[in-house]
Amino acid sequence: MKTHTVITSAILSAFMLAVLACGGTQPLPDIDATVEARVELAKASLVAPTVAPLPTYTPLPTYTPAPTLAPKVVVKEVPVEKIVEMIKEVIVEKIVEVVVEV
Repeated sequence: MKTHTVITSAILSAFMLAVLACGGTQPLPDIDATVEARVELAKASLVAPTVAPLPTYTPLPTYTPAPTLAPKVVVKEVPVEKIVEMIKEVIVEKIVEVVVEV
C-alpha cells in the first residue's frame, strides 16, 4: 500500500511539473504607455504662465523741514590764572683728563 502511495505521488508530481513547464507566461504590461499617459495628463493640467504687468513708480512727496533759528553765539573772555611748574635744566661742561699707562 505504501508503494502505491509513493507511485501515485510521483506521477502526480510529474504531471504538475509538466503542466507548469508547458504553461505560457503572461505578457508584461506596457509600463511606458502608462508613464507617457501620465506625463500627457500632467502637461495638460499645467496652466500657461501669463505676463504680469510691473508696478508703476509713483514718486512720494519729499519732506521739507521748517527752517530753525540758529542760536546766537556770544564770545565772553574770562581771565584765568593757572600755576605751572617749570623744571630748568642746566648743562655743565667739564674737562676730563685721560691717563694711559704703558
